[in-house]
Amino acid sequence: MDKKKQKEENKIQVLSVFLDDQIFGIPALDVQDVLRPLNLTSVPLAPPYIKGVSNLRGRIVTAIDLRRRIQHDAPSERDSMNIVIERGAELYSILVDRVGDVLNIDLDDIEAPPVTLSSGWRDVAKGVHQLEGKIMIMLDVNKILHTQKNKNEERAK
Repeated sequence: MDKKKQKEENKIQVLSVFLDDQIFGIPALDVQDVLRPLNLTSVPLAPPYIKGVSNLRGRIVTAIDLRRRIQHDAPSERDSMNIVIERGAELYSILVDRVGDVLNIDLDDIEAPPVTLSSGWRDVAKGVHQLEGKIMIMLDVNKILHTQKNKNEERAK
């Protein structure tokens, strides 16, 4: 295998998204769609990070407020963008402040999350990547979608 091909295979494409000025990366292969704000219907007794549900092309989408999921208290003053992800037969929308570019990241440049990262962020982080003057937190989509019910079921095993 030549070096160029090997180097390309060691890269991942990530969609950069933002909460305030903090940049996050979501693997591009996990993203099904990026949408403007959706009309959401609240869900009684849902966890606080479930912002609501919406109908997207005849399918129910559960909207997860990333800000609340990582326990970031500062409210957003803008309409949220929707990063639509499909897991199993379910559609989820991760709400973020804004969407950036798709970046090619070398897998070897992704480091473990630092211990100084807040627990809410560390719970959903796969790692961190150093950009020019910023640190991108690489998100683990499965951890974001992981519900309290699933955590309780795992503890019971």
